[in-house]
Amino acid sequence: MDVTYTPSQSIVDLPITDPIHAPCPDMAGCGEFDATKTQRSLQRVAELRKQVAAALPKKSQTLVPARFRQACYGRA
Repeated sequence: MDVTYTPSQSIVDLPITDPIHAPCPDMAGCGEFDATKTQRSLQRVAELRKQVAAALPKKSQTLVPARFRQACYGRA
């Protein structure tokens, strides 16, 4: 069989042909990582999740009839 294989090329090395795939100008802020700000943000998100969870109604447990709670064995 006559097959010519070419080495693969990473998409990182390919040119960006569509502007939608270009990095946003505001993504440059991701380069200045601050661990204290990140920890503060994570704590704030955890607090907000607790507040929202307390305000939402609890989900009731679904009752599954006994006839449907059987395990099926021996089927292929």
